[in-house]
Amino acid sequence: ECLQYYESKSDGFRHVSVFSNKEDCENNNGFWVSFSNYLEKFPKYQTEQACKAASSRQRRLIWAIPYRSEDIDKLKMTGDNLESLKRCLVALDPPECTKAPHTRSNHLGNADGVVPLRYDWAIPHFPSGHPQRCVIRI
Repeated sequence: ECLQYYESKSDGFRHVSVFSNKEDCENNNGFWVSFSNYLEKFPKYQTEQACKAASSRQRRLIWAIPYRSEDIDKLKMTGDNLESLKRCLVALDPPECTKAPHTRSNHLGNADGVVPLRYDWAIPHFPSGHPQRCVIRI
């Protein structure tokens, strides 16, 4: 992603850029950034070392640049240092990809053996305990 400031740095970063590769981005005063999607921010840890040391199987933490489209204009960089954008983040679990059970075409009813189609979802745990608004897309 190419981050470019508005005319004035004090106006923050633009929400869109016409540059889709690192070379064009940097040749036009932009910053080529690898954003990370995440479950939520984990502000308890303010350094990469502390964040990584606190990571565990139960709570995978990553040190990365957080991506939320609605927050692009809130990103504040120290000088031209991209590292200053990084934060401690709770990593998302990888998506579960499985083969769909056999059923008739264009039919959302029973699978083989008259067994109803189903999927068991685990509701995500947010370590902060803050109320969340979630959407399930099927």
